[in-house]
Order: sequence, then structure tokens, then C-alpha cells
Amino acid sequence: MIDYLDEDVAYLLGMLVARGTIYEHRGHYKITIEIPYSNIQIDDPPYHLNGDRNALLVSIDKIINRLSELTTNTPTKYAGDNSVSIVFEIPRRTIFVRNIEMLLNNKKDYTEFNIPIQIFESPLNIKKEFIRGFADVNGKVRKTNDYYHGEHRIYIDVLNKNWKLPIQLCHLLQQHLNVPIQTLTWGHPNLRNSPREKWTKREHQVKIFNNDFEEIGFYIEHKNKKSIEFTKENKKLGISGKFCDPLIKMARKPRVKPTHPDENNKDLPKELRKKHYDSFWEICRDLGCEEFNKQKSMGNYIKEK
Repeated sequence: MIDYLDEDVAYLLGMLVARGTIYEHRGHYKITIEIPYSNIQIDDPPYHLNGDRNALLVSIDKIINRLSELTTNTPTKYAGDNSVSIVFEIPRRTIFVRNIEMLLNNKKDYTEFNIPIQIFESPLNIKKEFIRGFADVNGKVRKTNDYYHGEHRIYIDVLNKNWKLPIQLCHLLQQHLNVPIQTLTWGHPNLRNSPREKWTKREHQVKIFNNDFEEIGFYIEHKNKKSIEFTKENKKLGISGKFCDPLIKMARKPRVKPTHPDENNKDLPKELRKKHYDSFWEICRDLGCEEFNKQKSMGNYIKEK
């Protein structure tokens, strides 16, 4: 039973990797998924945030009914001031707990979770369910996400401490699910703060045109409804996403960014410390972008700066 993976488990894994935590104390397990209200807001300004919260709670009840099939310990919903949490209380190390631990490589927190290798090796339906779980927790559908000419975009957030996860999400979406990434915005001091500002350690953002996300969608119903509306508008505009090509990126000379005093900050991953970045793809390259490495291995390689 260990390593069991179906659509329900894949969806739960997506939610956990997005913003989940596994606690253990004296053989008692508590698995928590937190969904901030800010991530489910679809109107700007938030005139209808209370309505969005109520809509979220209805969707959460449906999600809990689904997840309760995975274990005899039915999860519980806790609505706080800033977020709603789904909580599993499990009094012993059951097969369910062992399976989740195995798939998440015994890591305990969303700041260190990776996409399980089993997801990459699974059929298409499993991969889609994982992304839906992640997007239901950390995906944002808002008018303020729009690109320069009103093209609607979904933002999928990754908390700043987890620097490997955006690369994995990009690879899963583009190479496995045929979903082009419009851009990846890193929470790096060079790219998100002026030299006069302290590094704010903002989230990383995977940005996707709504119509390119159509085949994935959301189970949070009010987010999915808004995404469908934006998709229709994008199609009228003739929006077509393009897959990231690292060779094209390298051929373009990026606009030079000023040096930031936090370029050697200890909270940056070691691969990025003491380096200056002018463009997002340079960070992707240094963090192990698989498409970049594939092109390099094939000899389709432009000399780095």
C-alpha cells in the first residue's frame, strides 16, 4: 500500500506542497493545509471579500468530503481571521500517514516540499490533479494580474523560502501538461526590490494566461468561474501563450539591473549567492532548469554571460 497514488491522493499532495505542514508528537499526527483568504479574492478592490470567503467555505466542504475517503480520520475545517485550514488529526502512524510521508520524502513543511517524483512519472490525469490541488491553495485569479494590454493571467504563488519548487512547477506544466508559462517572477532582491530597499523576500510567481490553464482549472468554484470568464475574454483578444525557450532568452540582452546589497544574503540558496541577475531566466538556469540543460546537452547552447 505504500506509495499509493490516485487522483485523490495527487490532489491532496498538490494542496500540501502548496501550503501544508505535517506535525508529529508522540506518535500523534496533525496534517494541516492553510488557504489564505487573500489567495481566493477575485475582485479588486476587495469589495466582495466576505462573499469570496463564504464561497470558499462551501468549496472547502466539498473538498473535505472528497479527502475524507482517504482516511478514517475525517479532516476538519477551521475558519480563522486570515485563512481557512483543513486539518487531519491522526492518532497513530497509519498507512495513510506513511504513504504521504513516503511521497513527500519525509519532509514536513511547504517551505521544503518538492513535487514528488511519482507525480512526474504518473498518467496525465494524476498530474492535472496535483496542479489543481496546488492552484486551489496558491493560485490567484484577479483583474490586477492582467498583462500590459489587458490579457488575463493566473498567478501561482510559491513562498520565498522554497527556491526549487518554481522550476519543478514550470517543468511539470510546460513539458508534461503542455501549459505554457507566460513568465516566472522570482522573489530575488535584484528583480523585486530597488537597491535602496531592504529585500522584502516576496513570493515567487508562476504566471499563466487564463486560457492556457483552461484544461486544468480549479475546484474552488468561484475562482474557476472567474477563470472561465477571463478565458473567454482572452480568446476574443486572440491571446496565445508561448513556451519558454531558454535559447531565445539568452539571445536577448536583458536590461541591466542595479546591484542590490542583499545579493549574498544567507537566505538565498547557495547556487545564487554572490551573483547578480538581470533577468528571471538566469535564475532558472542556475537553479537547474531542465529545458535549459536539455538544450545544452543537445549542443543548442549560447555562451553564458
